[in-house]
Amino acid sequence: MRTFFFFTAVLLTVCLMGIGFAGGQEESLNVSGEWDIAIEFFAETGHHTVIFTQEGDSLSGVYRGQFLEGDLTHAWREIRYVYSGKGTVKGNAIDFTGHLKNGPLSVNYHYTGTVQDDNMKGTVDMGEYGVVPFTAKRKKQ
Repeated sequence: MRTFFFFTAVLLTVCLMGIGFAGGQEESLNVSGEWDIAIEFFAETGHHTVIFTQEGDSLSGVYRGQFLEGDLTHAWREIRYVYSGKGTVKGNAIDFTGHLKNGPLSVNYHYTGTVQDDNMKGTVDMGEYGVVPFTAKRKKQ
């Protein structure tokens, strides 16, 4: 009888662990498309854009700033107004970096946050320029 209860307890524990592990393997959200980003700078809100292409958990795409935007095929190619960014999305956690460069000036925008439906929020680390909150909304097509 004790063996039966022990076996039942072990079986129940294994089943519950299996449920926990299966629940932990959350499928990543699809964030493909264009997103409008609002960055809460100390003095004002800045507006940037990211256009994601997603393959599995990997993100690539284009990042545009508020004033520095243009076409990569523009004749002024040595001044990069738009730069490809890389990142990941795992479950609802997102991590990506956009890069803007204008001549000798360059800023990396490292975003970490969460995605829910067509909304995103978290922080953006701009290195020596600080860490501030951001929100983003997917642009409807």
